[in-house]
Amino acid sequence: MADEALMSASLSRSQSFHTFNTPQTAANKYGNNLECRVCEDGFSLGGDKVPRLLFCGHTLCHACLLRLPTHDNNIHCPFDRQPTPIGVSGVWGLKKNFALLELLERLSLSRSDAVLLPEVLVKQRELGISCDEDEEHLAVLYCTVCASHLCLECSERTHATKTLHKHKRIPLSEKPREK
Repeated sequence: MADEALMSASLSRSQSFHTFNTPQTAANKYGNNLECRVCEDGFSLGGDKVPRLLFCGHTLCHACLLRLPTHDNNIHCPFDRQPTPIGVSGVWGLKKNFALLELLERLSLSRSDAVLLPEVLVKQRELGISCDEDEEHLAVLYCTVCASHLCLECSERTHATKTLHKHKRIPLSEKPREK
């Protein structure tokens, strides 16, 4: 009977480990670590939702840090009240959480382009740029390697091969300026 309990515990541990590491659970795996614990909005690679580090190790978005009161040139962490000195540059002088930014970038590259947030897609469509593969479609992405404007459908179709799938596709609003 003890052997059955041990085997059952071992099996449930291995099953939960396997489930934890499947690609389908990647977003769930990081869960709330991808959002600011103050405003509960998701972190972004730029703008006012970029993750910034406090000296205590906690991470908040730039917008929430701007709303925190300063005392004697310090911001106090809302979770453990530890002070973080801020210089003349204010919140902008705090280091970005580059580990979290790298994770966000990897997750955005590993996800299907169809998983882009609807508000991001609407913003890209408002730019009114035609897809280079099908001019009847509006582009929402830009492939930095191919230098192509693409809609989601054409992006998936043209970048379906193993080699082309590695190309970096970004929202049109993040496209580098042309000279």
